[in-house]
Amino acid sequence: MDGAGAEAGRDAWRGLKRLITDLYETRRSSQAPQGEVSIEDAETKVKIALPPNLPDQAYRILIEIGNPSAPLSGMLRWDNDAQDWVGGQYRCRS
Repeated sequence: MDGAGAEAGRDAWRGLKRLITDLYETRRSSQAPQGEVSIEDAETKVKIALPPNLPDQAYRILIEIGNPSAPLSGMLRWDNDAQDWVGGQYRCRS
C-alpha cells in the first residue's frame, strides 16, 4: 500500500490543477468579475495565488511545500523567471 500511497502523493498536483482549471472554466460563463483563485494555508495563513495560466511545474512544487512562508507580504505568487513560489522578492523555500 505504501507504493500506491506514494504514487498518489506524487500525482496530487494533477488533482489540484484540475480543480483550479475547472473553477476558471466555470467562471468564464458567469457575468460576475472573473477575479483570481487563491488558497490559504491553514497553519501559516499564507495566501497562495493560483492564476489560470500556472505551469505544471508550479503545481508540482506547490504540493511539495511543507510550510509556506511569505513573511513580508503574506502571499505567495509563482515567479516564471525563478521557476519558484515567491513571497515579495523572496523564495518560499530555502
